[in-house]
Amino acid sequence: MKIPATLRILGKQWEIEEVDEIHDAFGLCHKPKLKIQIEKDLKESLKLDIIIHEVMHAIDWSMNTKITEEQNTALATGLTAVFIDNPKFVEMLWKATKTSC
Repeated sequence: MKIPATLRILGKQWEIEEVDEIHDAFGLCHKPKLKIQIEKDLKESLKLDIIIHEVMHAIDWSMNTKITEEQNTALATGLTAVFIDNPKFVEMLWKATKTSC
């Protein structure tokens, strides 16, 4: 899976970096630096889950929603499962981004 070098999250440009190892985690969201780090040698489905998890941290920080780590994990894993299990839904989202720009 090719990960983009940057993501635009609520008007801010976040750097996405794949790293060899992160101590005690698979991903990190560095809020002050606007940087997300993901371990590079993860299975694709886990990598997708971790990216969504870290993006949700960035959203949480930007919108000050104060969700817990457990809530973030559950929501990220749930969204990952929805995306993997429903490719036509993902295709619909992709098409919607093309027509709304």
